[in-house]
Amino acid sequence: MLIGPQVANLPHMRLILLLLGAIVLAGAPVGWTPELSIEFQNIGAVVPSPDGKLVAWVQTKSVVETERSEQISQIWLAGADGSRRIQLTRGEHSSTAPQFSPDGRYVYFLSSRAGKNAVYRIRIGGGEAEPLTVFKGAAAAFEVSPDGKRVVFTGYEPPADEEKAKKEKRDFRVIDANPENHALYLIPAEPDAYGKREQKKLVDKYHVAEMRWSPDSRSIAYGHWPAPLADNWTRADIAEVKWKPVRSRNSPPRVPRRASRSTHRTGGILLTFAPRTLPAGRATNGSFCSPGPVVRLGSFRPRATSNRR
Repeated sequence: MLIGPQVANLPHMRLILLLLGAIVLAGAPVGWTPELSIEFQNIGAVVPSPDGKLVAWVQTKSVVETERSEQISQIWLAGADGSRRIQLTRGEHSSTAPQFSPDGRYVYFLSSRAGKNAVYRIRIGGGEAEPLTVFKGAAAAFEVSPDGKRVVFTGYEPPADEEKAKKEKRDFRVIDANPENHALYLIPAEPDAYGKREQKKLVDKYHVAEMRWSPDSRSIAYGHWPAPLADNWTRADIAEVKWKPVRSRNSPPRVPRRASRSTHRTGGILLTFAPRTLPAGRATNGSFCSPGPVVRLGSFRPRATSNRR
């Protein structure tokens, strides 16, 4: 039974409890609001490393400022157990579509940090991202070959007269008259001796919607449409293209092949030969090679002949 001062303080306790309850209710969200949604970051494009020890993903957040309102995506990296979480890419432009290299040393991705979407790669330890594609168009999708030596990507590169028309303000066009078909391109993962990557166009007759490497990295299967129009998906088809290694224009000059030669000596003949050599520099598969040495096969003494009949 409450008596004396306790009874007198009871209204005050009730008032305090009511005020605390009002504060808690005021701070709790009533429902899903635009303000609340901005505070959340979306997670997507989760990919594990080849050895299963790391995980890369895309984390997207909303940026709302006085003169800026957009969503920015960056690539994050962490151990498979959730440890060592780091932000791998940064900047004002988004980075998306992460892919590990087969050896797990790099993460390849798409970014528009140079103005148009391009393929980049960055070491898993961080550092400066390296651009792989350099052309006037924008890359749409890419895939690293299973052997890690090449990258295939799709993109549209506008013709020279189109760029000129834009500069001269003559860039009017009829909708769907000249669809911007995505062509299929191939580039080496590693640069040549001059730090360049020669870009080769494999397919440009259709709109390439998607592509996949063969397990042996010798051919590419791709799905194509007549044009990138919404109704053309019913006319989609699948094709395959095989590529052949070609000598890059940026490769060092070939070392002249040394001809086989024989050296006559008194009382014997020394046979030597020079094996066929590759360019002194980077070979087509991205590895370095140098001219082979002259190899000695052996020597023999000619059999004596007689003039007697």
